[in-house]
Amino acid sequence: MFDFSVESLNEMRDARRRSERRRKQPRPVRVKLRPTFLTPPPVADGSTLSLNARLAEALPTAGGTLAQVSVSGSRATVSGTVGSDYDRQLAEKMLMLQPGIYEVDNKLTLDRPAEQLPLTAPQ
Repeated sequence: MFDFSVESLNEMRDARRRSERRRKQPRPVRVKLRPTFLTPPPVADGSTLSLNARLAEALPTAGGTLAQVSVSGSRATVSGTVGSDYDRQLAEKMLMLQPGIYEVDNKLTLDRPAEQLPLTAPQ
């Protein structure tokens, strides 16, 4: 019993020392960096031909129409048919990586509907 109380007191002392060390640590310095030169924001050049070519290269077409991109300001709209939800998300993420495009309107549809799960429980 005496050993237990000594261990308990030792743990309490160690916990107190750890908390004191944490309180004594200096707070991190947070610095805001501001450039002294002006940088123009990236502008979407509207080269939909290159965007359409990149999407055609990255997305497989299994009987579906190619994805078509139209750019208006900083917003890109992609429409067409793709084979899977993965391809749909991939097209959106590829467009978000383009400089000057800050918003993507994804109007892609799936070539085939998602498979329906059986309504009955497996036995």
